Amino acid sequence: MPGSNVQEREVVFGGIERLEEEVRNTFEVMQGDLYVVLTSCVTEVIGDDVGSVVRPLQEEGVPIFFAETGGFRGNSYQGYDLVLQSLFKDFVRRTNEKQPLAVNLWGITPFIDVFWRGNIAEIRRLLEKLGVTVNSFFTVDDSVDKIREAGSAALNIVVSEVVGQGAAQVAEEVHGTPYLSTTLPVGPAATGAFLREVGKALNLDPALVETVIQDETKRYYHLLEPLADCFNDKDLQRYAVIIGDTNYAVNLTRFLADDLGWLPEVVGITDILDEEQQAHIAGRLNKLASGLTPEVIFHTDGSVIAAAVRAHWRKQQPPTGKYTNPLNPAFVIGLLAHIFGGKIKFRPQGNIDVIAPAFDRIAEVDRIDVSQIDKHEWIHALRLIISQVNKQIGQDFLVGTSSWGPFTLAGQFYGVEKLMSGLYKDKAGVHALLEVMTEVCLAYLVPAIQSGASILSIAEPTASGDLISYTHFEEFVAPYIRKANEKLKEKGAYTTLHICGNIRDRVHLAPQLRVDLLSVDYKVDLSRAQQELSGKIALAGNVNPVLLKDGTVEDVVQTAKESMRQAGHGANYVLMPGCDIPPAVPLANVEAFLQVARENTVKAS
Repeated sequence: MPGSNVQEREVVFGGIERLEEEVRNTFEVMQGDLYVVLTSCVTEVIGDDVGSVVRPLQEEGVPIFFAETGGFRGNSYQGYDLVLQSLFKDFVRRTNEKQPLAVNLWGITPFIDVFWRGNIAEIRRLLEKLGVTVNSFFTVDDSVDKIREAGSAALNIVVSEVVGQGAAQVAEEVHGTPYLSTTLPVGPAATGAFLREVGKALNLDPALVETVIQDETKRYYHLLEPLADCFNDKDLQRYAVIIGDTNYAVNLTRFLADDLGWLPEVVGITDILDEEQQAHIAGRLNKLASGLTPEVIFHTDGSVIAAAVRAHWRKQQPPTGKYTNPLNPAFVIGLLAHIFGGKIKFRPQGNIDVIAPAFDRIAEVDRIDVSQIDKHEWIHALRLIISQVNKQIGQDFLVGTSSWGPFTLAGQFYGVEKLMSGLYKDKAGVHALLEVMTEVCLAYLVPAIQSGASILSIAEPTASGDLISYTHFEEFVAPYIRKANEKLKEKGAYTTLHICGNIRDRVHLAPQLRVDLLSVDYKVDLSRAQQELSGKIALAGNVNPVLLKDGTVEDVVQTAKESMRQAGHGANYVLMPGCDIPPAVPLANVEAFLQVARENTVKAS
């Protein structure tokens, strides 16, 4: 992005000449379909007339406009709105001819909302099922030519009650296009309401709208069905604290309360809002279909909201006694992240979950002191347990422990969304992070060998084929797993690797990762995996853990035998679940599963 690089001279004498020079130079070295000039605090304070540079160029036919976006005007959300306002005033072609089934869509802020591409694509898909043509400005399906013709739309849809309202008002004034201000449709109830609003605004056939809603509701429940067991394990209904911008916090609250039946206690809104906007948002949260009324906190500082959440919870509890409940989230993973500052949550049963990463910037990885692992009391307890178990049964069984792999640890320490973004935007930073995460992984596992562990498992759920590409796996996952396994094998341990989800395209890489055994999910075909591995290492899996929980003993026996048949009876296969088994698995099913393994054991020659 070219910049005029305003210095002291321009502050004193003005920066217009410098700006004009920079714009002309940009035309010579960068060919673009559209050029946008954005102002800064300095240029606005000294009163530079940017329009005097841009307007003559517009008269020459150059596709260019400017927006006054000095930082004192607000945050990035306001900047997004200001750019759209200028777009409609100075770039979009003016016309009185409206396309009756064409709409413009905005309000979901690119990049600031990390899910913006998916959200826009899904809303676009829903609208297209209604027969509507959508111009969403910022996706791969849009173009500058389409943006220029945005004035011919019959309706502007702003998917926010805060962001993009100014642009909608300008578009209505300049182009005569009415607008619909709605909210991010999260869940079936909100999606149905959104589609009916659009249908009414465009005068669409109500029967068509209801048919689309019915189809999408079926699709939602089909997607929700696999999660039903998880919700059941967690007692279906949970207390919830929701923190985010207006679009997410409000609509996730309504979804959790009205669609899932959860109990929202506190909602934290991080947008900059005036009193009238705050009153409007609070009113929407006081009108939940469930009748619940959460406490609403408005503040831009997340730590202030967190303190208010804790204070709210304390007020809801008796001062002492057996019925006092600590403020604990429902789900959590990551002991190692906790040691280095990440926030975790213990489930009533099962694993630990990370609810906040250890640091916000990748540069902060330099402050990680791996020696802290040896000083933590929980780590001491785990090593003691390994030692005692080894003394009791180590002569007859392999005793071991497990750790998240470097890539999954990176997501827990830094945040999964930021990690995924870094694969594209900051490769060097991610590699530096993964080097440290490999050290963290080894700092836990190597001393476990000294305590008596003879088999060590690395789990890399974040490296699933459902999350990252084969190319990214080769570059960001494989080298660090291999490095960790080589170190562990030097110490004399057996090593195993489990990766969740569909990894059919990367099974053949496992022998190169120096693992002795690869554990696969139920999404992976065992017979094909055996062909890929060619007996080079052992294969384990892939009985669906949900079947172990919900199936009968007969189901478990039949499925276990089928897995063994697919894998081929031999010493290079271990019968295992495709992932962790839920805490509520009946003991009878576990015993039946183990019995099948015992009855079909083949000793290595």
